[in-house]
Amino acid sequence: MKIALGRILVGIVLAGWGIVFFVLAMGFGKPLNPFDLGASAFPMLISVGLFLLSAGLVFVELRRLNLPERIKVKRLGPIMLFAVLMILYVFALPFAGYYLASLVFLPAMMLSAGELRWKWLIIITAMVILFNYIAFDRLLGVPLPKIGVAFVD
Repeated sequence: MKIALGRILVGIVLAGWGIVFFVLAMGFGKPLNPFDLGASAFPMLISVGLFLLSAGLVFVELRRLNLPERIKVKRLGPIMLFAVLMILYVFALPFAGYYLASLVFLPAMMLSAGELRWKWLIIITAMVILFNYIAFDRLLGVPLPKIGVAFVD
């Protein structure tokens, strides 16, 4: 039962993320070519897919539970804190850049998830940032957002 409730909550959070990403993708500029789909087409498609699959997950789990009693969610505070931190992280990226925002938000999200060992917080944060630096900046040549990108026209 605990796993089913967890899946329901994950489905609700992911469906919410699908809505947020869809709204954010609607703000992308129009394509230069009138026959082109534009930059917003793929993120909007992914966000619709995320929403539909998440809603399906919630529906299937609710049907499987078939509980007449009220659903009790334990640890709602940390789950909601994690969701709020993820939203703040997305909005902080253009202003603080990927590396600084990740340095702040990754440990905060791990703390909200219940990881209290400082050694692991530091190691995991460093490994994620280092991996993304090597993979994107060095190997693929795709720079991640730098500090103050949102202020540049």
